[in-house]
Amino acid sequence: MSIVGRDIQLTQLHDMLTARDCGAGQITLVSGPTGVGKTALLHEFTQRAAKSGSLVLRAACSPRERSNAWGVVHQLLWQTGRFKGASQHTSETLAAVGRSLAAVTRAPESELDKSMDEICAAVMEMADEQPLVIAVDDLHEADPESLGCLGHLARRMVASRVLAVFTDRPGALPPYSAARAEFARQPGFTQIRVPPLTTDDIRLLLFDRLGVPAEPAPRSSMRRAAAARCWRRR
Repeated sequence: MSIVGRDIQLTQLHDMLTARDCGAGQITLVSGPTGVGKTALLHEFTQRAAKSGSLVLRAACSPRERSNAWGVVHQLLWQTGRFKGASQHTSETLAAVGRSLAAVTRAPESELDKSMDEICAAVMEMADEQPLVIAVDDLHEADPESLGCLGHLARRMVASRVLAVFTDRPGALPPYSAARAEFARQPGFTQIRVPPLTTDDIRLLLFDRLGVPAEPAPRSSMRRAAAARCWRRR
């Protein structure tokens, strides 16, 4: 399967992979309004990255889980032995970090930087062995502790084989706005904007779904007919 109307954005993300493979850590923010298809784009890209040899760590954020401290980091690192394509050494490294997260949640403020340093060191060690993609969907909904940890990592991945890809939507409130500014200050930061589908893209999508050529219709009507999560071609 492939997605409709996102060739430009997929090419940009592939360029980020190329830069990462040269040892330049990358942070890419995929931005757009709700329902524009950011999740489908991220999924398609991570599938391609995994097939090309990257180890992909994934997480998805939700407003219902924003109060779950370290929840996004848990998603990225927990139960890592199940990751396909990870070497035994990488799996052991990730598993050790995953087990340490329970202790981190109880650590006093003075110990947090040290704990995050250990997590970042493990991530860099993994990337030395196998190129790494960290993919987080709807990062604006992440818990503050995970945002802090990802910012900690961003400041240390300039010369690494790590590509972090986050999706977000405009107008997010603190604490995410502060974390976003931190990401934007780092070398290797790129923002990719995801626009609405064009009329031709929507016609193609409707043809794929309905099996018949779509009659011309007002653009607003066709956009309502093409729900964001149905943008995957059969």
